[in-house]
Amino acid sequence: MTQKPLLHKWMLLLVTVLLNSAAVHAQIIGACTAASLSGRIKYGGDTIYVVNFWATWCAPCIRELPEFDRLNTLANGAPVKVLLVSLDFKTEYPVRLNTFVQRMHLKPEVLWLNETDPNTFIPKLYPDWEGTVPATWIIWSKTGRQRFLEGVVDALQITTLLSNG
Repeated sequence: MTQKPLLHKWMLLLVTVLLNSAAVHAQIIGACTAASLSGRIKYGGDTIYVVNFWATWCAPCIRELPEFDRLNTLANGAPVKVLLVSLDFKTEYPVRLNTFVQRMHLKPEVLWLNETDPNTFIPKLYPDWEGTVPATWIIWSKTGRQRFLEGVVDALQITTLLSNG
């Protein structure tokens, strides 16, 4: 009879350790502003940034997110940094956004844009952006060259652009 409670304690301990281990590997989503995002890119050295603007309420955005996971894997070892910048509402950050990112198993770094007025933040990022999502901004930090793509993209399209740099 003493073995059953001991077995339950070990099972409880194992479940607790596994849950804590999963939490340790969960991504922490930081908040950023247009200015901090631009500064990070500007001082990126040799890094090529692929910045995707998306939101959890945008169905086309959600459909293309696996492409950025694929691109992140393809770029492994290359000086390419994939950033997924969420434009979700403040009420969604951090709880709903964290839950979504964990459920989708997103590997690239995810940031939340902590700005609510697109008329203010869009000109700070890319003045010709019409504000649609999804949108992907590619920046070659070393040369300052940029490409901005509005609409859904795939990893092959981005990889081709990167190789033609």
